[in-house]
Amino acid sequence: MAENILTVENLNIAYQGVPAVMDVNFTLERGKVLTIVGESGSGKTTVIRALMGLLPVGGEVTDGTMIFNGHNLRTLSKSEWRAIRGKDMAMIFQDSGNMMNPIQTIGKQFVEFIQLHSTMSKQEAEAKAIEMLALTNLPHPEAIMKAYPFELSGGMRQRVGIAMAITFSPKLLLGDEPTSALDVTTQAQIVEELLRINRENKTSMIIVTHNIGVAAHMS
Repeated sequence: MAENILTVENLNIAYQGVPAVMDVNFTLERGKVLTIVGESGSGKTTVIRALMGLLPVGGEVTDGTMIFNGHNLRTLSKSEWRAIRGKDMAMIFQDSGNMMNPIQTIGKQFVEFIQLHSTMSKQEAEAKAIEMLALTNLPHPEAIMKAYPFELSGGMRQRVGIAMAITFSPKLLLGDEPTSALDVTTQAQIVEELLRINRENKTSMIIVTHNIGVAAHMS
């Protein structure tokens, strides 16, 4: 029998006391892909942000359980969250470019991220970052390291976001509509990139989307 890496039971989430998500239940097996489909405003992103402990100000989990890899996510301390977030569990945002500092190069941000979650030296972190950018089929990764976010296309920024998210081979990868801001051709490339990561690394995934075609293809 396959082992579940994530179990969510009777999850309820409210914003400033107003219920937004009610009675969500699902399980995710190791190495599988789950897609959450729904119209805008239905609470898809709220669910995965709760899993990452990243609900906006005013948002809170009011009831239910979230068990990830044996950890009760509702009882984690700040230090325990820092140990899990970015390493065991990572997230790709809808437009990764918006999550980056516009006045710092990709390389500086990537190296800081790696050093935050490891004991690598700056030189080791730079080599790791270049390796990860190459893995996501970004051309000339050394040049990407020197570029600023605004100098990259939307598809390239998404690949940078994916590269950062998979740096430490997370057990669970969460995607918040990671292809919705992209043109159709780039969407297809990103979807195949995510499926390759799933196959090769056995990374479990939850992908939030309103695209039924993407959902059917990925999960």
